[in-house]
Amino acid sequence: MKIKGSKKSLFKVIIAGLLAFVFVTPASTVHAAPTIVLNHWSWLDASDGEVWEKMVNAFNAAHKDKGVQIKLQVFPGDRVEYNTKVLAGVATGTAPDFGWGTGGLDSLGVKKGVIIPLDVLSKRVKLDLGDFTAQ
Repeated sequence: MKIKGSKKSLFKVIIAGLLAFVFVTPASTVHAAPTIVLNHWSWLDASDGEVWEKMVNAFNAAHKDKGVQIKLQVFPGDRVEYNTKVLAGVATGTAPDFGWGTGGLDSLGVKKGVIIPLDVLSKRVKLDLGDFTAQ
């Protein structure tokens, strides 16, 4: 069986169909990329906590349309207790994406492989740190 018409005609029909689909498809069916939420834990409270919360809120406001936000959870009080919560979070799979560290108290997290230097992580994901530092 022979089909009448040329490849050019077939191409025109396909393009017309695609254009019709694009213009008829409601915008509500086009989905934006999901927002990435970075969970951040902190032990800072009082005035330090207020300043940090303002910084996180400023970041979220500046990046509200860029698909990334920070969710801040504060565990005020004792830093040793905070470190215990972080280690428990790691054990249960609920650890934050990033959090505050404390000199000396973090050695247990380092020994357990919970805390790694950012340069190790940035190399693993091929992140160019030059994007974040003054040139």
